[in-house]
Amino acid sequence: MVYVCKFSEDEIVRVLREHEAGAEVGELCRRHDISVRTFYRWKAEHGRVPPSLTVRLKELEEENRRLRALLVEAMLNASASSTRADGAAETLSAHAVAPHEKRRLVTRATG
Repeated sequence: MVYVCKFSEDEIVRVLREHEAGAEVGELCRRHDISVRTFYRWKAEHGRVPPSLTVRLKELEEENRRLRALLVEAMLNASASSTRADGAAETLSAHAVAPHEKRRLVTRATG
């Protein structure tokens, strides 16, 4: 089941740390306006991962996002510079060009 959470990952980890420090579940739930079921779901999903790994995971996800953006940019630059002077497209590997770019290159080479 997919649910939308009004709490960020950091806030969830903070609530779980309060519990580990000795706060009672009922008090935490009242203070943060969450249900007991939500608390235990958070604990099941996030409680196994130490906070330092949560931070590292966020860093890796951000780095992955940036690297994907660079890859797409490089692929588009490669496809844009892959035409010869006579206008015919050079052969590129199947994974080097996005589908809309392939259509554009084929149209340009055959048109």
